[in-house]
Amino acid sequence: MHNNRNVVITGLGVVAPNGNNVEEFYQNCINGVTGICESDILKEFSFESKYAGEVHIGEDLRWEAKYRKIGDMASEEMLKSARMTKGDIEKFDVRTGFCIASANIGSLRLEPQLRFKEGLDINQSKEDIDLLKKRESDILDFNGTDCVYYFADKLGIGGPVISVNTACTSGTMAVGTGYRLIKSNQADVVVAAGIEVLSDLSLSGFNSMLNLSSNPCRPFDKGHNGITIGEGAAFVMLEEEESAIKRGATILGRVFGYTTANDAYHVTSPDPTGKGALWCMEQTLKNRKCNKDEKLYVNTHGTATKANDSMELKALVELQENNDINHIWFSSTKSMIGHCLGASGIIEFICSIKGLAHGKMPVSISAEDKVEFDESKLTLVRDQSESVPYDYFISNSFAFAGCASSIGVEKWNEGGK
Repeated sequence: MHNNRNVVITGLGVVAPNGNNVEEFYQNCINGVTGICESDILKEFSFESKYAGEVHIGEDLRWEAKYRKIGDMASEEMLKSARMTKGDIEKFDVRTGFCIASANIGSLRLEPQLRFKEGLDINQSKEDIDLLKKRESDILDFNGTDCVYYFADKLGIGGPVISVNTACTSGTMAVGTGYRLIKSNQADVVVAAGIEVLSDLSLSGFNSMLNLSSNPCRPFDKGHNGITIGEGAAFVMLEEEESAIKRGATILGRVFGYTTANDAYHVTSPDPTGKGALWCMEQTLKNRKCNKDEKLYVNTHGTATKANDSMELKALVELQENNDINHIWFSSTKSMIGHCLGASGIIEFICSIKGLAHGKMPVSISAEDKVEFDESKLTLVRDQSESVPYDYFISNSFAFAGCASSIGVEKWNEGGK
């Protein structure tokens, strides 16, 4: 890594269940406005849960059509926010990169075939897949990279194009991969993106594991009983600091660290000690000198499963105790948008960036009877009365098979911190 190369954020775009642009999304996240509601899509299944964080864009689209539409909306907002055009990006030629995250991109064209085959039940996925194998022409016609290169071409990317699919850590890893491309002097401009649409296969999978909440999810509440699935799109412009300054970009924050790791604890369950999550956050912080007067906000993975919320709280307490941190404020954006799977990390990253600039933390709703923890060390931000302006943040994402990612961003001031 080239330690003298700093990476900054200069553009944001988002389409989320509670906001179809960055400002609407951020205002709703700091004011506790949810985008979770009863979903017509879930009503088609025999699930106990009927709730989802569904994006509403005024068009009745599903699968690949919706994927491209919300991706177009978010990417165009990001370009406008960064004051960049496709032509501007093309001038950087091979010094550009594109990192896109999605947990379900591989099934975008296959799911309509599953859904509309007469007599098939999507819950019987093995039978469906066996029948699909008989449709050799359909399978051979499928190319999961089409959507990836659609956006890379749309943005004028001339360098590396990377698709990240590590389940629920994908979004944070996409931003982190872009950070590393710039930090290691392989690129000067990288677009990181995450797009997810409601997927029959994912919904059925989480339902089969009994992970779906029967009501809108309630992270860090004693009544939490599972996740609510969401969807959305987010695009982030990352630039090398000196290059961004030279072109007069508005800098929204500086990335100070990124870590991804795998503790390989279990194929679906997190390590209850939180050691993997703790290690990830500490490694992210290791190159930053923390001042006790500075305020740290953590945007948690916060899925509202008992296993995740418990282990993440343990990790936060140890993070505060083991490091030079006076207090930690935390919340879960998923309480308002649901779990957007591969896109969740980058959507939540955008909300945290906005809060860093404007001094208000995203809140956690539906935690009226919050779980017990040491309130001398931690504060769960449930409304703006518990929020404070913050100097830096860590955004966490955790996934199946022990995969964990954390990324840290601090306020930016030209010439130093």
